[in-house]
Amino acid sequence: MLLRRFALGLLLLVFLPLLQAQDNLIEVRRGVESVPFLFVSEFDGDSTAEQRKLIREIFSKDLSSTGEVNIVDVPGASVTIGQEPDFERFRRASLDYAVGARIKPTPAGGLELDFVLYSASTTTIDLQQTLSVKTVDSVRNLAHRFANEVYEFLTKRKGAFDTFIAYVRETTEAGEPRFEILISDADGYGARQVFSSRYPLSGLAWSHNNRSLAYTSWDKGYPTVYVQELATGNRTEIPRRLGVNSDASFSPDGRSLVLVQSRGFNPDVYVVNLSTKRAERLAGLNAVEASPRYSADGNRVIFTSDRSGSPQLYEIDADGRNERRITFQGNYNADGIYMPSSLRVVAIVGDGGGYRIGLIDMGSFSMQHLSDRHAEIDGITMSPNGAVVLYSHATSGGSWRVSGVSTNGQAKFQLINPGGGKIYSPAWSWYTSE
Repeated sequence: MLLRRFALGLLLLVFLPLLQAQDNLIEVRRGVESVPFLFVSEFDGDSTAEQRKLIREIFSKDLSSTGEVNIVDVPGASVTIGQEPDFERFRRASLDYAVGARIKPTPAGGLELDFVLYSASTTTIDLQQTLSVKTVDSVRNLAHRFANEVYEFLTKRKGAFDTFIAYVRETTEAGEPRFEILISDADGYGARQVFSSRYPLSGLAWSHNNRSLAYTSWDKGYPTVYVQELATGNRTEIPRRLGVNSDASFSPDGRSLVLVQSRGFNPDVYVVNLSTKRAERLAGLNAVEASPRYSADGNRVIFTSDRSGSPQLYEIDADGRNERRITFQGNYNADGIYMPSSLRVVAIVGDGGGYRIGLIDMGSFSMQHLSDRHAEIDGITMSPNGAVVLYSHATSGGSWRVSGVSTNGQAKFQLINPGGGKIYSPAWSWYTSE
């Protein structure tokens, strides 16, 4: 059963719905302990009340979703720039930090945000900055950048709230299927179409400069991998083999793709040089290989194989040496993604007749379950800083939804799906450059 699910997911490209992008997407479901407690004051300034409220909501949801910051309410408390806050109130509430912001319009039609972050214990200003955007239409980006700055100070890890998610949406028009590649903000807002087809699409992956997407299309009646430039829409076909061509992922330096190809029903892992289009076999036996991905430094590739009799994770050096199996618990471990340090891996793991998101230590091979158990999980992607995993899963009612879980296991949330088509194959972008 598990092997059949693994093989069909690769060879037949059976698609499963994921998320519906919408505003106000993240719903945090569990409180967070053993992380900084942060009070977020009501914001002031000459901007509209709606703008201030929206920025505060986005800022708070961004931080909460990582499981590394606990947003708490302190009735009657406030932080106003230029005025010393009531630190005694903060201490009674066991706060670690408190943040306030002033938001005002700029003469050129944009917005400017001044913020201050206080340490409740030392009564000092730990962080104070001014951020701005050129138009009020970029108010959400301003909030995400605000969250990035505070998150990086509190966690010493770069924030990724202003990144993007690409995914495929399947709908029906005049009785015919329609497939679109959409790109939205990381919180699901502001989706825009970058490609549309009458034929199935899957396997999205971002280049590390965020300028291109790789994906698999059935527009020729068989699976073909393309690389599309987002600025121009130009597509480049990757030379294919007679069987499977799928699961492409960019190398960190952008010079190559690692993907799955076959001449029949025995897919192997190949590396394609994007300049010469020459493909070289990297790994594979008389088995099904799938879902290859590079480590952050580009020195290793993780992939799934059923060579042991069930889907398990393996890794190999990028030069084809030192291949080894890295999962041994259970009979299903697939779709591995390296954490930024490459010392741990997140993956879909079998558990008691269901599936979870698991975190695997590469040294001890021990595993920690991050998510709840679901009857089925498909479609896994991770933020570039390694803080959050998004995945699609089946509900007890037979529908599908996307949930998120922080990789420290502290926070879980759902991406709310109001309906309107099947969304699948999500891929999180890399960091944006400001």
